[in-house]
Amino acid sequence: MSDTKVTTVSLRFTGSPVVVRTIGDMTWSSGNDYTADVPLELAADLLTGRERDSWAIAGKPTAAVRKALAEHMGLAPAELIVDTGEEPEGVVKNG
Repeated sequence: MSDTKVTTVSLRFTGSPVVVRTIGDMTWSSGNDYTADVPLELAADLLTGRERDSWAIAGKPTAAVRKALAEHMGLAPAELIVDTGEEPEGVVKNG
């Protein structure tokens, strides 16, 4: 088991695609596919704050990342919702 402490998580801005978001030295724009690595504390704040509908965990985080972020959010790792960008199986599309 690794002693490496998880300190960041990849976060996607899911709000308007015409908006460039900058917080501190991190920027979400079309240039980085609206995804940036952020400190766990900031990720927890954005995912639980007033604009939480505009943020999602990006990619497929490791179990260590899920556990560390869940601890910051006061959740169990299984309660985190991760946006993989893939559609769920069995979805019926109209048309």
